[in-house]
Amino acid sequence: MAVPGRPGVLGRFQQLTTGPYRRTGMAEVHAVTTMAGRLGEMDDQYGGPAVRPLAAAFLVNTIVAHLRASAREAVRKALLSAAADHLCMAVDERLDVLGRRYYTKALELAPAADDPLTDKTALRGTRVQALELGHGAAVLGREPKAIA
Repeated sequence: MAVPGRPGVLGRFQQLTTGPYRRTGMAEVHAVTTMAGRLGEMDDQYGGPAVRPLAAAFLVNTIVAHLRASAREAVRKALLSAAADHLCMAVDERLDVLGRRYYTKALELAPAADDPLTDKTALRGTRVQALELGHGAAVLGREPKAIA
């Protein structure tokens, strides 16, 4: 499955403007990954409808703020990877359009982070979503390595 404009995405993330008031470090990346893990645990225990609003709020209010902050290259890549992973986790199967937007954004972030595993996870998620929506013929035969 191709994502329109994907080659140009890396350039956009290299030009990402940084916030002048804050610097993000590995402690913030660890906080993002830890929170994503906690939200995943809550999702398992209480179900998606109870947790998805929390995941969305965390994405908008915390992860995006860290992405706008200045950071060393290694930290930025770790944060992009964590953000892409969080987007894949935050997809609500009942909200098809929003899910597609989350997966598309994850497919932009993961390559910018040099994270092939999260890239494949997002690609697999888009394929599963397409299959569930009845688009099996369009999905089959493309990127078979992402299914495994």
